[in-house]
Amino acid sequence: MRALILAFLLGILAVIPALGTDFDERFVQADTLVIKTTFPMGAEGARHLLDSFGFNDELSVITSIRPAFEGVFADDSDFPADQYFTVRLKPGSAMKDTIANLRTLSSLASVQPDYYLSDPDLLTPNDPQLPKQWYLDRLKVREAWEYTKGEGVYVADVESGFDTEHPDLKNQFDRGKTYDYDPDTDDTAKVNDNKMSHGTPVCGIIGAEADNNLFGVGIAHQAKLIGSQMANSMAAHSTDSVWTVNAAKAILGSVARGASVVLIEKQLPSTSSSVERSKVIYEAIKAAVSKGVPVVVPAGNFANELEVEASQEDSGSIFVGATTTDDKAAYFSDHGERVDVAAPGESVYSTQEGDNETLSFGGTSSASAITAGVTALVKAANPKLSPKEIRNILKETGTPIEGSKKIGTLLNARDAVKRALDS
Repeated sequence: MRALILAFLLGILAVIPALGTDFDERFVQADTLVIKTTFPMGAEGARHLLDSFGFNDELSVITSIRPAFEGVFADDSDFPADQYFTVRLKPGSAMKDTIANLRTLSSLASVQPDYYLSDPDLLTPNDPQLPKQWYLDRLKVREAWEYTKGEGVYVADVESGFDTEHPDLKNQFDRGKTYDYDPDTDDTAKVNDNKMSHGTPVCGIIGAEADNNLFGVGIAHQAKLIGSQMANSMAAHSTDSVWTVNAAKAILGSVARGASVVLIEKQLPSTSSSVERSKVIYEAIKAAVSKGVPVVVPAGNFANELEVEASQEDSGSIFVGATTTDDKAAYFSDHGERVDVAAPGESVYSTQEGDNETLSFGGTSSASAITAGVTALVKAANPKLSPKEIRNILKETGTPIEGSKKIGTLLNARDAVKRALDS
């Protein structure tokens, strides 16, 4: 059996259909790769895999290999957890050369760096005197509330941290489902409280409490929030925690804990693109969608045209672009045929850490948070709709956006909810 496994692993030379090695090494985890094998294997298979790479050769650049999802989601048939491994290289190894060499092995389906994930950046508005939450009327959210306010829906925000004790959010989080997926955290059941965090304004946009005489109100304020934290730090940019495998664990964990909608508030600065350029995150998204859970993804703030691999199947996620206060495509928003819908990406007011503050928020961060809120309303209106049906409803009921930049249609919450009720 061992000989058969080794023969298969060594394989014949083949080119792996994957992305090139054009990435910025400043934004990947040093000396670490994420690989996917062409067939499932456990710890023993991993050792054989090491042998096939010449692990016992003193000249080998590989120092260790371990299952990326060991003991986690092993029974999830929609996600190939037993095919993913993290590989550690000798410090100072030529990462791009190593990736190119490993991609010649037919035993590997994918070889990528462990990308660092960043927040779709905050943008400072030019006019802070805009009426707070003007976007609720612009997108006809208040009219949608005549039909639903998100009751019965759980929205998970895959993030870097949350102020779960904020007075406008503390009653909105489901504490039993909120979880910290950072492997470096001692208490994985507790997320950051009362710290500067990107997730606080995001969750305020989605589900800030209503009728409590405080601050604003969330789009789906009768939904419950799930804080799925993948980095236990307010300054997630500076830690080694915000990597692709963490994000995949948070996505899968959110679904396992009962999320009805998943929002991924991250982008890939190493390739100036959306998180779906990471194979492991892409497959986690596909697994979530296959279980009937819509996944909302910010297109990104790199002003790039998104490229989609011709061989890559549609994950089913909802890609979100950003608009200005006058409903034009924002200059910073990534764009292209893959972007489905758009929402305001500047001067969006929401909750901030602390007891008495609101924050003017923006970027595809705010746009995707708004979209997650509207998605929750549609899901509440008709729970039987599939993720792709929900995506189509959002696209088809939206308002066309003028200009040559393709960022989808501008959300219309009222019409989307009505279409869902009639479906």
